[in-house]
Amino acid sequence: MRHRSAPTQFRWVKGHNSNRGNECADALAAEGAAKPIPDDINITIPILSEPGGMKLNKLTQATAYKLI
Repeated sequence: MRHRSAPTQFRWVKGHNSNRGNECADALAAEGAAKPIPDDINITIPILSEPGGMKLNKLTQATAYKLI
């Protein structure tokens, strides 16, 4: 999220209400769940995403969630 150059917004959409994007996401989720072999994905965190200068012993759970 930090590396995006455009603003990002999250919006809750009630499930199964004929919203096109919601229905497409649901179809993709079902397709992924039906796969016999999972895809290999890279879940490593780039070193640039570390909060610069923050002392981890001072990090609160609330701040960690905000950083995520």
